[in-house]
Amino acid sequence: MRLTTWIVVTTMAATTAAQTIDLHLPDADPATGACAAAPLGLTNGLAMIQVPAGQLVGTHRLLEAIAFAACPAQTAAWSPTEFRFFVGHVTPGTNLNFVPLVFAGGFSDLGDFRDAVLIYDSVVDGVFTWVPQPDAWAPFGPSGANGTGFVWNGLDDVAIVISATLVSGLANLRTAPGAPLVRIGNAPTAILQGLYLGPKLRLTFRALPNPPVAETVGVGCTASFYLPVVFTSRLPFLGEPRLTISFSIGGIFGPTPGLLFFANDTAAPTALANLCPVHLDPVSATAFIAQGLSPIPNNGLQRWVFSVPNDPALIGATIACQAVIDTPGSFPPDPLTTNALRLTIR
Repeated sequence: MRLTTWIVVTTMAATTAAQTIDLHLPDADPATGACAAAPLGLTNGLAMIQVPAGQLVGTHRLLEAIAFAACPAQTAAWSPTEFRFFVGHVTPGTNLNFVPLVFAGGFSDLGDFRDAVLIYDSVVDGVFTWVPQPDAWAPFGPSGANGTGFVWNGLDDVAIVISATLVSGLANLRTAPGAPLVRIGNAPTAILQGLYLGPKLRLTFRALPNPPVAETVGVGCTASFYLPVVFTSRLPFLGEPRLTISFSIGGIFGPTPGLLFFANDTAAPTALANLCPVHLDPVSATAFIAQGLSPIPNNGLQRWVFSVPNDPALIGATIACQAVIDTPGSFPPDPLTTNALRLTIR
């Protein structure tokens, strides 16, 4: 069945050539439609809303904001004890059995969920509380000078992933035929519990002819139980003050030492003695000083925050990074590698 998308185009101030558009899926009325608990009616769970690429507009790719329409039954506040909110890409199609497994702000397995941008993590950003007005579009999650920081690649479906535990407050949202589907899974096992008609959405996109890029390159040690990953929660915009690179690993039972390495670019993978892949260009990697990594806490998450200089000479420059840690509890040391990130500054 062909979905219907209502598009409202809003021209920004005359001082800039940029434009924003509001994509309403499936319609622009926040006060009509049935009320449903999915995806925010979670007590301990994961939800993935999959937005088909065919419903998006190729000229507008920077996701500024996401809004839901709350029902009158919505309480004054919806607040999880722990909350994480991602946007990323998934291959177009049904992906009916896919819900990513979230550990401490990251993923134990990237699976088909790629180029993930972490918009909010209560472990770092504090308690998240959403207080919407009923029967009106209510922005969900923060957005800064560069919006959510997520840029659609123009090809894949967009996945909005929510991880919430110990939620207080109700979260009934308006839905209607033609709305994107939502998959609900258990946390932390991510076992698929059901496929539902999702909520009405308002996605605000900005025109961005030449966006910065954060690409996931390769995978980490797939032979390991721990499946370490690195991802970014901001894109490398020129002058970006909080370019955040995050490391996550599942199953950590104690602090684990490791390093984050940089290179000018990625390269064809080579393998360590234990067959873990190295994705960085080895020549330029030797010219970089490894960034010290403090012991990873028990939740398996580590973050580095960098400032991108506001220097036009950096436009188009690339930099790549990959993390290496010691296998928890191993002796002698047994290094595990993550996927790589390839960043292009714009």
